[in-house]
Amino acid sequence: MIMRHHQYTAEAFGTFCITLAVFGTLVADLPISTPIAAGLTLGILVYTIGKVSGSHVNPAVTIALASLKKISMVDAAFYIAAQILGAVGAMLLGAWLFGAAPAVTISNDLTVFVAEALGAGMLAFGVATVVRNNDYESSGIIVGGSLFLGITIAAGASSAILNPAVAIGLGAASAAHIIAPIIGAIVAAWLNAFLYAEV
Repeated sequence: MIMRHHQYTAEAFGTFCITLAVFGTLVADLPISTPIAAGLTLGILVYTIGKVSGSHVNPAVTIALASLKKISMVDAAFYIAAQILGAVGAMLLGAWLFGAAPAVTISNDLTVFVAEALGAGMLAFGVATVVRNNDYESSGIIVGGSLFLGITIAAGASSAILNPAVAIGLGAASAAHIIAPIIGAIVAAWLNAFLYAEV
């Protein structure tokens, strides 16, 4: 039986990993792009900690699933706290490892807001599909691929962070990077519920 503190620890660890991966691609000359690094990292996390916590590693995803009653509000609050702690830990370690902070543009422009909401919505739609179908075998591919798609769509108009915790870890906390992903994720999760209502 998975204990709750194991779930919270898994969320902190997972968010730490994805934040550090994104941090590294933004400040170091790595032979891999940020969308690929983020998608691969999330896909791996789904397979490695998915059975412990669900591998949300994103407050927007957690809130969207809570709105569908897939996770209790109490657990959601602890998940989000753990995710933020993991992201801050990655920020501190990343600054020490790489000796620099990522140059992320902070903007509350409407275009950025919409792009972040759309990108996070793509991710949340994929997550909601996996949760609904309980498909472990392809879960990492679907969720990691959904994040890659979301980043690809959003990147033309924003920094394409799509994750409030990662935004904090990158020093890019703003309404467009905190609130927009939450709104997009909730809308996408409920769209998924509507589409599957008769299935």
